[in-house]
Amino acid sequence: MKTILLIGMPGCGKTSYGKRAARELDFEFIDSDCLIEESEGMSIADIFRISGEPYFRDLETKTLELILKETKRSKDGRGLIVSLGGGIVEREENVRIMRDTGLVILIDRDPDQIIGDVKFGDKRPLLSEPAKLWELYDRRIALYRNAAHRILKNEGDYMNTLELLMTNICLEGIAGRFAVIGDPIAHSFSPALHKAIFQKIGIADTYRAVRVKAQNLAAATTALRAGDAAGINVTIPHKFRIAAYLDDVKGDAKISGAVNTVVHKDGMLIGYNTDMEGLKQALRRHGRSYTGSNVTVLGAGGAASGIVHKAAADGAKRISILCRTPEKGAEIAASARTVFRRAENDASCPEPEIAVVECDLSVVDPGIAQGIGSVGGENASEILRYTDLLINATPLGMHGVNAKFAGVDFVNLISRDAFVCDLIYNPSETALLAAAARRNMDRCNGLEMLIFQGILADELFLGITTDRNELFAYVIDQFM
Repeated sequence: MKTILLIGMPGCGKTSYGKRAARELDFEFIDSDCLIEESEGMSIADIFRISGEPYFRDLETKTLELILKETKRSKDGRGLIVSLGGGIVEREENVRIMRDTGLVILIDRDPDQIIGDVKFGDKRPLLSEPAKLWELYDRRIALYRNAAHRILKNEGDYMNTLELLMTNICLEGIAGRFAVIGDPIAHSFSPALHKAIFQKIGIADTYRAVRVKAQNLAAATTALRAGDAAGINVTIPHKFRIAAYLDDVKGDAKISGAVNTVVHKDGMLIGYNTDMEGLKQALRRHGRSYTGSNVTVLGAGGAASGIVHKAAADGAKRISILCRTPEKGAEIAASARTVFRRAENDASCPEPEIAVVECDLSVVDPGIAQGIGSVGGENASEILRYTDLLINATPLGMHGVNAKFAGVDFVNLISRDAFVCDLIYNPSETALLAAAARRNMDRCNGLEMLIFQGILADELFLGITTDRNELFAYVIDQFM
C-alpha cells in the first residue's frame, strides 16, 4: 500500500482529516511535526528560536526520509497517512522524495477561513500575525500545487472534505483494489459478501464501502482512473449517473442504462450490469424464469429498468410496471421495446406487452394510507391476479429507509402459485415477504441476487470464470 502524504498550510486540516481517515481505514497516522518535537525534546518554536529555520528544515528532511524508510520495512501491510509540516515543500529534495514514494494530497484552504481557526503568536514562528498567513500562502501555494498528485479544496464542509479524502485513498487502490460506492452506504453487505468470495477463491485483498455524494461522483471516477484499483461496484443513487463518466458500457448495462460494476483496465473505465443476470440466476434456483411469464415490477428506478429489459429479452409474456411516477415507467417501457426490436430475437420469442400503471405504494402522509388497491384501481388488481412473478424493485421496507408499504394486502390478489421476490435483503424478511409466507408462496429476498451479482462482478474484476453454484453455496452459508 502507498503512503498518503498530506500537505498544506497550517490550519488547513491536515492533522484532523488524517487522523480521522486513518481511524476509519485502520491505517497508521503520523504527524511529522510531533515526531520532530519528540526527537528534539522541545517545541518547534523553541527549535526556531535556538537553532534557526535552516536547522529545522534539515530536521524535516531527515524525519521525512526516516518515516518513508520505516514504512518500506513494515511487515504488517497497514497503510500510513502522514501529516507534514507546512514548509516541507520549500525544498525540492523533499518534493522529489514525497512524489516518488507516496501519494501527495494537498488540502487547500482559503487563508481567510484559516485565520479564524489559527492561534497566531510566538508558538508559530512564521505566523506572528494574520497578515503573515497571506504572505506565507502566496509564497507557497505554487509549491504545494506542483508537489501534489491530488488537490482537495477544503471549503469549510468538514464531512465532504473527509469523504473526498477517503474516496481518493480507497478508489485509487491504496486501501485495497475493490470498493462499492453509494449514498447511503453504511448498510451495504457488499464488503462482507466480496470478502467471502475472495476467501473462497484464494484472493487476498480488501473491499471497502465508500460514501460518495452525487456532487463528488466525477471526482470519484477520476480517482479510480488515476490509481491502481481494479474496479468498483455502484449502488444507489449512482447507477444511471455514472455512465457519463465511463469510457464504455457493455452488455446489460448498455441495454438498461444502469451500471453496477465498473472495471478499471489500462486506464479505461468500462461499465457493466451484473444485477440483471444475478436476479435471473437467483430465480433459476427456484425453478423460475421470465420466459412465458406475466412479470409485475414494483417501482421505476434503476433496478426496475434492468428487470424490465432482461424480462423482455428473455421472452416474458407480459410485463407490468406499477409505480408512482408513470412518466419514468413509460421511459423504461419505451426503451425496453426499442431494445427488443433492435435485437435479433428468435421468431418464437414474440415482443412482450408492457404496461405502466400509476400506483403510489408508500405511506405519503401518516393520515393517508394510499395502497395498491386504491390507486390504480381495477387495472392494478387485474394485473396482480394474473401475475406469475412479482418483483419489488423499490426501497420500501429497507432498513434505514423511513418509507414503507401502505399495506401488503394486495399480495392476497396474487395466485398462490406465483413467485414473490423482494430485492431488499436487509431485513431478510420484509413485510412483503412475510405476507407471501402467510400464504405459503414461494419467495426470496435480495440476498440471492446480491450474491450472484457479486460473483459475476468479481469474475469481471479478476478476469476469471468460477463455479458459480459452488461459490453461491459457500457464500450463502456465511450469511444464513
